[in-house]
Amino acid sequence: MASLVTAQVVNGVTYVELTGALDIWSAVEVRQGLATAIDRGGSAPRLAVDLRRVSFVDSTGLGVLVGALRKARQDHGSMALICTEGHPLRILTRTGLTKVFHVYPSPEALLDAAP
Repeated sequence: MASLVTAQVVNGVTYVELTGALDIWSAVEVRQGLATAIDRGGSAPRLAVDLRRVSFVDSTGLGVLVGALRKARQDHGSMALICTEGHPLRILTRTGLTKVFHVYPSPEALLDAAP
């Protein structure tokens, strides 16, 4: 079961770190946590979800991430993923979601890419 470990704001970006499995069992908790992080981001929230400590993602977990992206965009914001290797990156690549999300290998890489 995935859990939100931290949510902190750095340079205007809300970083949310997840651990464990992002699946049907953790979907409600993670969905609510991401929605809260987006709401706290103001009128144009910038969210970065760190998946480096996530061991497994199923279709429900992917749906949670896509739903959070839609909510952020609806609020004129953005959402990026931090993911370097393992199952999360493989599933994002195989499903084509690396073309939907901006995926960075580290928080530093995300900050370097920011305008």
